[in-house]
Amino acid sequence: TAFIILFWIGSDAFLNGVSNGLLVSTLPPSLQGFASSNNLGGLTSSHLNLAMATLSLIEAKLKAQYIDLYLFEALIGFLSTISFPLGSPVPAVNVISFSLAPFTGLTLLSNAHTVIVESIGYLISVLWAKEFILIFARDCIPLLLFPIGLVLRAFPFFRRTGSSVIALCFAMYFVMPFAIILSNYLIFDMFKPADF
Repeated sequence: TAFIILFWIGSDAFLNGVSNGLLVSTLPPSLQGFASSNNLGGLTSSHLNLAMATLSLIEAKLKAQYIDLYLFEALIGFLSTISFPLGSPVPAVNVISFSLAPFTGLTLLSNAHTVIVESIGYLISVLWAKEFILIFARDCIPLLLFPIGLVLRAFPFFRRTGSSVIALCFAMYFVMPFAIILSNYLIFDMFKPADF
């Protein structure tokens, strides 16, 4: 138990230092002092706050993309449903009417575009869920779940359950935030999408 607690504290201090060091090294020199200060004006105080900041960056990009694509959807949807009535050959019989729809081929594009716009909306809700999980990991794991796991390990009957709770705490507190930071790095720094 003592080794687990020491490893938790050491990992927290080491990984926070690594994340702050990586953040400071990528910033311009004018912002490096601001980011490295540990007072209230600093950019991040832990890897969890840095992961939440990267989620808010992805969320802002997705919202901007959602607005742009939704405006295109309104235009394509309007053009795909427009039709001009030509009237019927016999004025008294209105059962048969002829109409001209010049942009009917845009219906397939409109349907595909709708799926993309809706998937961006779903992705925004997934980002909110990740943010709530990060808030839970920041606030509840070190104060509640990790001590519960340690207490459960103290009893022989609950030893495996306590080990499982501790493993879950390590995964949510250390692995998940760094996975989010890595995915943000892959999206915005490694992969350079073409701007259409």
